[in-house]
Amino acid sequence: VEGGYEVDVVFTSRLKRAIRSVWMILQELDKAYLPVFKSWRLNERMYGALTGLSKTETASQLGEELVQSWRGSLHARPPPLEASDAYWPGRDRKHFDLSPKQIPLTESLLDCMQRTRPVWEDKITYELRKGQNVLVVAHANTIRGLVKIIDDIGDDEIQEVSIPTGIPIVYKFEDVKSLIPVSSNHNAAHSAGGKAIVSQKHMNGIFLEKPGLLKEALEREEEWRKRVPGYESAMEKQRPMTSLERSLFKLRAERELGHWAGKIVEANGRPTMDEDDGSDGNNGKPVKFIQHHE
Repeated sequence: VEGGYEVDVVFTSRLKRAIRSVWMILQELDKAYLPVFKSWRLNERMYGALTGLSKTETASQLGEELVQSWRGSLHARPPPLEASDAYWPGRDRKHFDLSPKQIPLTESLLDCMQRTRPVWEDKITYELRKGQNVLVVAHANTIRGLVKIIDDIGDDEIQEVSIPTGIPIVYKFEDVKSLIPVSSNHNAAHSAGGKAIVSQKHMNGIFLEKPGLLKEALEREEEWRKRVPGYESAMEKQRPMTSLERSLFKLRAERELGHWAGKIVEANGRPTMDEDDGSDGNNGKPVKFIQHHE
């Protein structure tokens, strides 16, 4: 909304966290009527037998180097999930229209990214060539797959690309026929008021917000919920809000009022192996963002 972007059509995965994000975005935009297409090809990476396990505990039991090789390597696949396992996606009604061959039992990072190509080539490009503004709400590794296709990024280079949670990435194209992305340097030169923009090595997409801010807001939200008596009931007096909505609200307040709420100790969460935190690839090394100035 703040960036002045209009959305015409939405693509998302079949996973609840992505679908609920779409609901919140369209509610905020006051455009609940927009068409939303849900594709299994935008689902997060299948981590095989690691699905549902704590990252920290798994690394402790199996060894951090082994677990990081599964998560960070482009080609390594974790041990496969059995079709009899409770976490097998074929048990879920949302995937009943898929054949067993379409449901992966495990995926490498490259497998996951390549899975997104058909939805880009058959669906998203069709809407873009009609002149539509397309919003994709998905997961770190499938978004990374789309970025790889759009920017024609090599297999080695894509491992240096990170997808921060909750920070929109904007791509503009030179024309609807070629769908060649406008370079990030060009976007910086033509940004409103000469405002600095943030991109990433190998990418022409630009971030609408500084990466990492939303994660910090979510951590503070969780810490407040634990430490402040009656916090939940107080926050829900006017209208019930999810943790994400409250975090977004506070993030906006912090930008306007300064970091008055930022002096809280980080929450010590326990992310699972299949949580899309954007940390796969690059062998766990931090990713450097590029700030462009006019």
